[in-house]
Amino acid sequence: MGGELREGGRAIAGSGLANGGEPKSPAPGGVAYVGHVEIGPSNPCDDFGMKIGIDYQLVTASGEPLQAAGYVFEENLYARMSAKSDPSNSGEVPFEPGWHPVGGTPQNRGQTETDSAGRFRDAPVGQYWYKAFTYIGTQELRAVGPSGNVVKLGTTKVTVTSDSKGHGTLVLINKKMKIKVEASR
Repeated sequence: MGGELREGGRAIAGSGLANGGEPKSPAPGGVAYVGHVEIGPSNPCDDFGMKIGIDYQLVTASGEPLQAAGYVFEENLYARMSAKSDPSNSGEVPFEPGWHPVGGTPQNRGQTETDSAGRFRDAPVGQYWYKAFTYIGTQELRAVGPSGNVVKLGTTKVTVTSDSKGHGTLVLINKKMKIKVEASR
């Protein structure tokens, strides 16, 4: 019995079996963008900007969806933020240096590793603040498999701008994985 990956009731991947019924287990070749959801501000005072949860799918080197549970997404972050009303009010956003697990937040349903379908939600991604701003950050991404193998997923550039309360635009680009997401509210 093959474990088809299903979306909306239709199969989007093969049976997951090869060579007469043996489970295939190719190494992930990267991730594909599946979709995103908007995440509202947790503090009503922080109503400038935008955050999303982005859904990823592990894929083979040829781009086929890969059913692979247990991969932990890790990130290494760097960002700068500046107030639009006072460009001198800018600086580096403090992040712990080095690699850290992504997830385990309420916004991604507590998920800390890929599910049995090879999917993972990175959330929250973006920025909110109490006044108009520009945020530019980079997120180096990798997935670490259950056996310790590391799959480099490239660097994602995240830009968030907001000119007025209740509005924001987020652009996320990862050239290695050929992902571009644009969202606004």
